[in-house]
Amino acid sequence: MDVSVAVTWFFEDEVTKRTKAILDGFLEEAGLAPCLWHVEVSNAMVMAVRRKRLSPIEATRNIERLASIPIVLQPPPGSRQLIEVAALATTHGLTTYDALYLDLALREGAMLATDDDDLKKAARKCGVALC
Repeated sequence: MDVSVAVTWFFEDEVTKRTKAILDGFLEEAGLAPCLWHVEVSNAMVMAVRRKRLSPIEATRNIERLASIPIVLQPPPGSRQLIEVAALATTHGLTTYDALYLDLALREGAMLATDDDDLKKAARKCGVALC
């Protein structure tokens, strides 16, 4: 699950039935994400403060709420995995951050939850199911 889905949980005007269902699904089974997931979601909160969508206090509360979401973070990638991630990014025109999510889904045989169009397209090309 990438940040494009997770960020919707913190904004009433962005959450959808689908993204809410993904969050609710974590009550049954924890989600998977790369080690940078918390950092990316926290950065989204900081950007929301800068754009005046959230107050600093609201952003802090949202960041604190991250700890209650059952997400299993993967360890930092080693050099071999980074080579594979870079190849995915190059092949599919992704950032290495997004390619890390795709790589995780490929390695784990997991579905990928994303609202990023480029990442969806790459996932489909790689045979990764989307949720």
